[in-house]
Amino acid sequence: SIRTFFHASSYAVVGASARPDSLGYAISAQMVQSFTTGPVYLVNPRGGTLFDRPVYKSFQDIPGPVEAACICVPAQGVPDVFRECIRNGVRALVIVSGGFAELGPEGRVMEAEMKRLAQEAHARVVGPNCMGLWCPGTGVDMVFLPGDLMARGTGPGPIGLFSQSGALAAGFVNELFRLRPQPPSGGWFSHLISFGNALDVDETDWLDFLREDAPTTQVWSYLEGIHRGPAFLQSLRQTANKKPVLAIKGGASQPGANASSSHSASLRTDDRVFDSLFRLCGGNRVDDWMDLVQAGLAFHDMPLPRGPRVLVITNAGGVGVLYSDMIAREGLHMASLSTPTLDRLRAAYPPFFVVSGNPLDLTASCTVEHLVPAIRAGLEDDNVDAILWFCITVCPWFRDIQHTTNTLIREFGGGQERPTLAKPVIGFTMGSLGDDVYRDLNRAGLPVFRNEKQAVRILRMMWERKSFLLREVEATATATEEDTVGENPEIEKILTTAQAAGRPMLLETEARQVLAAAGIPTPKGRLVQTADEAVAFFEKEIGSPRAVVLKIVASSIVHKTDEGGVVLGVRSADTLRQRFTELLAKFSSRDPAGILVTEMLEGPSLEMLLGVATDPSFGAVVTAGLGGVAVEALQDVSFGPTPCPPDLARAMLQQLRHQDLLDR
Repeated sequence: SIRTFFHASSYAVVGASARPDSLGYAISAQMVQSFTTGPVYLVNPRGGTLFDRPVYKSFQDIPGPVEAACICVPAQGVPDVFRECIRNGVRALVIVSGGFAELGPEGRVMEAEMKRLAQEAHARVVGPNCMGLWCPGTGVDMVFLPGDLMARGTGPGPIGLFSQSGALAAGFVNELFRLRPQPPSGGWFSHLISFGNALDVDETDWLDFLREDAPTTQVWSYLEGIHRGPAFLQSLRQTANKKPVLAIKGGASQPGANASSSHSASLRTDDRVFDSLFRLCGGNRVDDWMDLVQAGLAFHDMPLPRGPRVLVITNAGGVGVLYSDMIAREGLHMASLSTPTLDRLRAAYPPFFVVSGNPLDLTASCTVEHLVPAIRAGLEDDNVDAILWFCITVCPWFRDIQHTTNTLIREFGGGQERPTLAKPVIGFTMGSLGDDVYRDLNRAGLPVFRNEKQAVRILRMMWERKSFLLREVEATATATEEDTVGENPEIEKILTTAQAAGRPMLLETEARQVLAAAGIPTPKGRLVQTADEAVAFFEKEIGSPRAVVLKIVASSIVHKTDEGGVVLGVRSADTLRQRFTELLAKFSSRDPAGILVTEMLEGPSLEMLLGVATDPSFGAVVTAGLGGVAVEALQDVSFGPTPCPPDLARAMLQQLRHQDLLDR
């Protein structure tokens, strides 16, 4: 069980060292100081003493059973140490040492052998090439950074963090403590998990673990590769139903993928596929660590918006214009304030305040006494789902920053005395005194940003999460047995026939048969061998002036249009004979199965692509996109898992940038 890593009755540090500049020394120091639920045995063939306790030369010298071990010896010595651990009953092993699959084939062979030994012994392995584990609730701490290099707080907190990069994980921790140095519970993190190359325990295992960990209320991650794609998506959806899952994904570009391969031996997955699937299954993807930290705090401090309608309150009209643009770009909407709300605000404000709609421009004369009623009005108006306020602190009326921040904290900030907010209230500030506002309000639990785009991005993430939760409730309420498609013998027969013929792809005629067997209509069509058969089908099933399309059908021809294998707009029997003869002659050397004659659909229409692609991480994925043959030019495609139930299929279409075209 993965719980053993954090709840072991005893730990061994193999590679303990008296050299202060070594990993063995740092890890031993951390474990000896923090792990109090059982003995910590220090192991090194040289023996001696360290931190006033014996260093054992081998496992045979240890006076009691060892349930878990941290291995921090050079890579070439790890396999022998690993075998000794397994022989002595250790069933939870953390390999901090690097120098394995990330360096090439020899390292991959070593990892494969250790994985085989672990599976035979029913042991679990974290790493190699990682920074270890930290769980303040149980005292496990093998992160080799002392307190002056990585903050820890005074107790456990609500965030479970797993990362393929130990250094980045430590950076996330420090950034959060810098922004909010005094967390309500004494600490911010329930677990820090650096899992490196993921020889055994991978990101899906950690999602499963943190989902069921009650103290963890949100999950953060840094990922470079996905090891078990379908299982990961299933776990992600289950976890996101219970708590937010925020992730940074590295290796999006080819240079980034090359770097991740040498960093954590990760395979590259198409970033468009990952992004679409991750968001579809409830995850919130962020671009950088500041977005991760700020989004995590916003989820912690504020309720989710009920909808996408945002009220903008500003003391600078130009900022209101820019925010209106950014809100539209992020897929949110500018709220329309109700008439009673506008009337109430006009009566309360000077006549030169611009209170005609949204944004509310309170001008440079605005004080915090003007700002507070505007925020309250947004909280009370049913047409508003979220509030985004802005103040530029160079205005003379904001010189008393302490009064401004104290008032906002009293009215809307965090803490036990804050009234329960029904909507998120998020701020952005700039100017010479903005740093003070940013620091003080964030520390009081009122999210404020120094980057205007970041504020809108995080509001969009909050709405994405709310949308996912609403969709999951609806999917559960409307699910029927028809949503689960069982095996279809007719389709299985078509696929088996193609596989027996050694063909990696179906012919178009076979694909049409699969669609028909699944109950999906297609244009009338028939595979024919002669011009007479083509004309007979046309005259009986189509008829002039309606048109038909001719398509060459051959296993060696995949992209028929690119090779000139499609003839459009044939409206007479004579033209049909001529075009049929020309097309068949053109491809006679390609062993065609015949020519498909099908009715041509004309008139206003929306062309779409629907298909299946194979991803190295996620396997078969459903693809949907606007544009048909122009889909590559439009780049408006979404991806879904297989199988893809109706609720996810609808969500895939909602991911398309031009989804509004589908409703016309």
